[in-house]
Amino acid sequence: MVGDEAFTGLMIVHCTECEWERHDMSDEIVYVSKVMVDRVKGKGKLKRVFVPGDDGPVLMGVHSEVAEFYGETDDSNEPCAATLDYVVGAAAG
Repeated sequence: MVGDEAFTGLMIVHCTECEWERHDMSDEIVYVSKVMVDRVKGKGKLKRVFVPGDDGPVLMGVHSEVAEFYGETDDSNEPCAATLDYVVGAAAG
């Protein structure tokens, strides 16, 4: 888990009818996401990620092309959505 001291502010950038609006970072911390990551021993890159708003852990790991990229070819990796898949899904939403 990352300590609170790592967060210094929040920058929000959004597009409204192709005009960009920028809100500069301030000294006020608006939100700190507290996430816990627990690697599952003996299961390759599989990890349980505890995020705010969910009752239980979200499983993240590797699958197909991602596993191949990292050279993970053993059977200890259960196919699972990769962290990258969650980042892309969040950014696209």
